[in-house]
Amino acid sequence: MHRYVKRPVSEVASAVVSGVNGELAAIETIRRGLPPPPAGETWIGDDAAVVAGPAGSSLLLAADAVVEGVHFDLDLVDAADVGWKALAVNVSDIAAMGGRPLHALVTVVGASAFMIEGLVRGLAEAAAAYDCAIVGGDLSSGPCLVVSVAITGTTGEREAVLRSKAHRETYCLSRGPSAARQPGSGPCAPTPASPLERLQTSTGRRSRPVARRRPRSSRPPTAGPSPG
Repeated sequence: MHRYVKRPVSEVASAVVSGVNGELAAIETIRRGLPPPPAGETWIGDDAAVVAGPAGSSLLLAADAVVEGVHFDLDLVDAADVGWKALAVNVSDIAAMGGRPLHALVTVVGASAFMIEGLVRGLAEAAAAYDCAIVGGDLSSGPCLVVSVAITGTTGEREAVLRSKAHRETYCLSRGPSAARQPGSGPCAPTPASPLERLQTSTGRRSRPVARRRPRSSRPPTAGPSPG
């Protein structure tokens, strides 16, 4: 039986875009190189794109990837956990826009045959938990394990919740550990973290993250314990 040979993080994780500022700069470079969206649509720069759907509705589109050595460590989690995480982070992006997920496409790179079963089990469990059908995808060989998900969603008859409409009184909710906001960084500003810190946070606290859901009420949230 062919076994998956785990490589050191240094061999599979290269910081092409390092830190929050580097990622934001890369996004801006991509934005400048592509045509702008038509009026009424939101493309690059939010948790998900908002495009025109059938019969005047809005369709949410998002994509996210989890990469071995960057977002998870196979010494700490198994393939099923990776599959769950890959879908959950995408459902989270749809929920951040005030929407619900519809369908997902999953691309798997660098998985050996014996890992596929575990990945599928985790994906199926997350799909059932979040009512998001997995309708296809792709497989490819590669130097490390990568699971990339493209997802669609909808806000129904409601407008999508955009970052551009946030203001200083907007409440930001976080489930799980987070660093304290630095003075002067502004509301909702992320705190930069090193690749190692991001890896430790993603694997050491919870192997199956819970997709965040945006509260419908504008009232301040009531403090409560974080789910285990």
